[in-house]
Amino acid sequence: MRHHLFLLALLLNATPGMLCGQTLAVVPAAADATLYEDPSGSLANGSGPGFFVGVNGRGERRRSILRFDLTGIPPNAQVVDVELRLFVSRSNWAPALPIALHRALASWGEGPSVSGGGGGAGGSAHIGDTTWRYRFWPSTPWQNLGGDMAVQASAVAATPQLGTAVWNGSPALLTDLQTWLDQPATNHGWLLRSAELGPGQVRRFDSREEVASPQPPELRVHYILPGQSAAIGTACGAPALTFQLSGQPLRGNSVVFAVGQGTPGALAACFFGFAMQPTNAVLPGCTLWPAQPFTPGLHIVNNSGAFQESVQLPLDPSFSGLPLAAQALTLNPTTAALHSTGALLAVIL
Repeated sequence: MRHHLFLLALLLNATPGMLCGQTLAVVPAAADATLYEDPSGSLANGSGPGFFVGVNGRGERRRSILRFDLTGIPPNAQVVDVELRLFVSRSNWAPALPIALHRALASWGEGPSVSGGGGGAGGSAHIGDTTWRYRFWPSTPWQNLGGDMAVQASAVAATPQLGTAVWNGSPALLTDLQTWLDQPATNHGWLLRSAELGPGQVRRFDSREEVASPQPPELRVHYILPGQSAAIGTACGAPALTFQLSGQPLRGNSVVFAVGQGTPGALAACFFGFAMQPTNAVLPGCTLWPAQPFTPGLHIVNNSGAFQESVQLPLDPSFSGLPLAAQALTLNPTTAALHSTGALLAVIL
């Protein structure tokens, strides 16, 4: 028994699915630009019809940066899913090209420059443009050539030679969006880059200035508001556990989190947190969603494969608008098999 309790505790130290009651916001890009590898930092294309990512035929790197204005989403919203869509309008590289989104760490400018020809070579930078060397040309440099960005990618998509490319809502993308909603001053968008392995591996995407694009840059954000709830995770382990919330998340209400399809006799616990902070869990490919998770205690899965946890929500007005993230785990004491439900997120009204 002590060994099994240790395994459950280990999970605390250590994906998007069905949604309900959510609102969809379709957000167009507010700014986009290409960073052309150039020692002088004088090439730009802030207002051209396309932006580029990869390595051109001469071995010169191309990165892009784009930002979305989220002010149309209510400040008390909780993000439950996000998807970025871009259109690849030109490429000589036929195989799928993985392109990563990295959170940009500093502000930058979309200037008036427009590159001639197809845009791949860049044009002369104008005041306010972003370039390989400058956040705002000609006097405000990046700390790092090629842009200041988070080391860890928030998402990666295998982009096609032609057509719509989609970056789906990874836990890191959800964290980016939620952080930008909660702290708007940190919203500098994403920097797009490939692995930059060899010449000719490059994509041209339609920019927001391309009025004829079949898919202009677009961010699709699903969110919930106080009094609503949504499923935000996928179950780990087979057979998959079910997880349901009964009762409305109102201050003073009692709500019930119920788990089904468990193994009778298994140890079980619900974990809660008043914020989401997705982290890797012990189970491969699983995500633990509640931030600073706590549990009211252990249960035993009954003969019907179920257990439940009742939670009394505080009446304290300071809890209004707080998210309540919940997730359940079970441990088979015979086989030591661990199972995890997806997560549920409710916003207290």
